[in-house]
Amino acid sequence: MKNKLKFVLVILIIFNIIISGFLILDIQAFNPPKTTVKINIIDISSDALTIETIVNIQNENNFDLSIKDFEVISNTENGEEIGRILISGGDIKANKDKTFSSKDNFILKSGNIAILKNKLNAEVALSFFGLIKKSIPLEIEIETSLKEIFNQIKQPKITMHTELKEIYEEGLNFTTTIDIYNPTHFLFDIEEIFFNIENEIGENLGKIVLLGDTIEPKKTITLVSDGTILFDALDAQMIWLKLKGIAGVKIAGMYKSVNISANVSFAIPDLKDFIFGNKPIEFNLPVQFRLTLRGISSNIGFQMYNPSNITLTGEDLICSIYRQDRDRFSLIGQNVMEPCTIHPQERNCVRTNITIPYLKYLIAGKGRLRPDWIVLKIEGDFHISGTRQSVPISLNAYVDPHIILNRNFNNT
Repeated sequence: MKNKLKFVLVILIIFNIIISGFLILDIQAFNPPKTTVKINIIDISSDALTIETIVNIQNENNFDLSIKDFEVISNTENGEEIGRILISGGDIKANKDKTFSSKDNFILKSGNIAILKNKLNAEVALSFFGLIKKSIPLEIEIETSLKEIFNQIKQPKITMHTELKEIYEEGLNFTTTIDIYNPTHFLFDIEEIFFNIENEIGENLGKIVLLGDTIEPKKTITLVSDGTILFDALDAQMIWLKLKGIAGVKIAGMYKSVNISANVSFAIPDLKDFIFGNKPIEFNLPVQFRLTLRGISSNIGFQMYNPSNITLTGEDLICSIYRQDRDRFSLIGQNVMEPCTIHPQERNCVRTNITIPYLKYLIAGKGRLRPDWIVLKIEGDFHISGTRQSVPISLNAYVDPHIILNRNFNNT
């Protein structure tokens, strides 16, 4: 019996030695597992980063592998650690592969992480029927660039609306409302923003600088700008407001400037309607006729009240006197009136004198001594100071033909 037991033990020892020899040879022929690591940025904000780590391991050996927990250490390009990721390990059957993954959030305190350096550490254990175990360290380094994210940044969306207000002594007042929407998950700082004012042929008419502001992610801010277009620009047909600026965006600890721009245009309004609106314009035509040795002396005044907010200058004012006999009008006198300036909410009066020779007066009547009416007509333009814009006027006044009157008139 003892001899049989000894024989069995010897056989087992020999068998273990043979098996161990084959296993040792197999270990020496061990193929390191093929490991693929992907670091994906799945979400990013101004101060936070969400990273997805995917590790795929292919076991090309005839024995199982046991993977202890993975550890991924992420550092900035300068070596500053921003976080660690732990991924649970597991067993990989012979000639099989397995994928391990994890998602983790990092809060970014400081530093530039345009390049993210990641190092993966793990241990791979070899197992042979529970008889032999061997641990092999696994180390992989991988870099992740965030620079491409900058190329995918959406510019703020800008809408503008311009409303013309009033005309003042300096020019045409307008208000522009600018809505700026931040479509990203990042905080935008408006560093600089301004308008270039141009006419339709690209001539620069001025510049307006606005104060900057901050736009929260997925939020809209509204900026309001008041400006004045000087009168020398109002000869244009179209006015362009060209907005330009710089928005600074902070992404995962990095800061970059993004150009922003937008345009809006509006046509110069009909200033004749825009200036006066619904305000009444008052005109008076005081006149005095006298009989003199040379003829009928006509002292004629033109008085106007300016209800607008700008100064008007009357030029090329022509006063004409007609004799009306039934349906026929005959010009019997004409003269150019002096230029006049009427300031906002003020009155002014200019005068002229026209002497009508008696013979001309009578001949125009075609045998009639007294006409039906004496018609006074004043025509001309009132200009807006500094521009070619003008407001034409044409006024008629019918005067009773009893001309032998000696009433004086004044400017009131």
